[in-house]
Amino acid sequence: MLWSLRRAASVVHARKNYSTHKKVFANNVIDFSEIKTYGFDYDYTLAHYYKDQVEKFIYQQALDILIKKYRYPSALSRSLKYETNFIIRGLHYDIENKIIMKLDSFSAINEGSTYLGRRPITKVETDEIYESRVIPNYKLSMTSPDHSTGSAMVYKPKASGFHHVHDRFAVPEQALICDVVNWFEEKNEKYDGKVVFNDIRSSVGLVHTSGLLYKELSTKTAEYLPEGGLVKVIDHLLAGKKQLFILTNSPFSLINSGMKHLLQVRDWPSAFDVVVCNANKPSFFSQRDRVFKTSGPKWSFVDEPAPGYIPVKKFLKGHMYHGGCMREMMKVTDWEGEEILFFGDHVYSDLADPILFAGWRTAAIVPELDEELDAIHSKTYQTHLATLSDLELKISNFKDPDMSRELIQFYMNQRQEVKAELRKVFNPYFGSLFRCNIQPSYFHRQLSRYAEIYTSNISNLSEIPLCAKLYPNRGYLPHEILV
Repeated sequence: MLWSLRRAASVVHARKNYSTHKKVFANNVIDFSEIKTYGFDYDYTLAHYYKDQVEKFIYQQALDILIKKYRYPSALSRSLKYETNFIIRGLHYDIENKIIMKLDSFSAINEGSTYLGRRPITKVETDEIYESRVIPNYKLSMTSPDHSTGSAMVYKPKASGFHHVHDRFAVPEQALICDVVNWFEEKNEKYDGKVVFNDIRSSVGLVHTSGLLYKELSTKTAEYLPEGGLVKVIDHLLAGKKQLFILTNSPFSLINSGMKHLLQVRDWPSAFDVVVCNANKPSFFSQRDRVFKTSGPKWSFVDEPAPGYIPVKKFLKGHMYHGGCMREMMKVTDWEGEEILFFGDHVYSDLADPILFAGWRTAAIVPELDEELDAIHSKTYQTHLATLSDLELKISNFKDPDMSRELIQFYMNQRQEVKAELRKVFNPYFGSLFRCNIQPSYFHRQLSRYAEIYTSNISNLSEIPLCAKLYPNRGYLPHEILV
């Protein structure tokens, strides 16, 4: 069956409404006319799940496993409930001290954003626990390139002592860790923080590996994904004669049910030049000798097709491919790295290796971006920001020796109060995903390093002409500002 989305596309195009949210933001110059191939991760990239729905399911299922398999108190099921606005991405969890914190771009602890369970940790307590306000890089989960494997980032939470909340799947996991720790603290129960961390990590892992999550998303697709949500953007790219591929760690059964729903057609693979399942990222990008296997054109089947035993020498449209590695993919396709733009939601697993070692262009999907844009365009935010700027100007220009120190302290106190109010505009506990007061956040530093462009939803790409050229905002460096 030939690819045809015209009827469905006409419905979507009728709702065209280009808003502030439907924008693609640039960290680097990118010329879309030079991009010939577009690649996509699946979860939280092509599959833009309804807000918090997947997270709620993971949290509840992991809690049930924690109680039944690991014999945690049954009272936890009556006491704990997933709170959607507590944990945000980009946080770091100190496994030994059981403290969740937000770091800025210099890896410094963001004051006012540290918690033991759900209890806020004061600056005095923080100073007693940590020798410095800056967490050394070697202690963080995502560290420097791992030269032994050739990977850009190595993830060793047990060795480093810090766990990074890196993607949306990690959010409910960290929420459950903090909630269980908080429950033990309030009950004055004896417990080992490392044991709790490991048990919950294992419980969440079982939600994935047991097939619980995949079955839920495959059988109740309409409850998690918008029908026809990808029609417009895929139609846009195909009209521009672009090559498309999917590269995902998810199994075929999951992406088959999701893509049929998102594209409203049964033969959705005919829109893509290559579809790779069970890719095992990020090792997919660093391993050099893993060949692809195919299960053939099994897209019409509901069950998970088993791959064959013969290595793949040529990719065929409509066929499902499994495993493989980036080196083999580039050899089979003969694609040029700089002509590939790859979209993913995970800064490390999806984007770091491709841009550093293969020269792929990279794009991050950041679902939280829409809420951030709502916040910064709100009247409350604008008012608080203006007040903060005015206070900082008064403090920095304080040169009159006759003015009292009490006045300066008054301004400083006011500044602290306004900063707290600004944080609440975003998230009442940790503030903005992208900022720590003045400094960019740790998350933003990594995003700007590994993602050349970013947007909230892959569908926003349909608003960009495929001949467009995007430039990052030219900001002043500190020494470039003329006073």
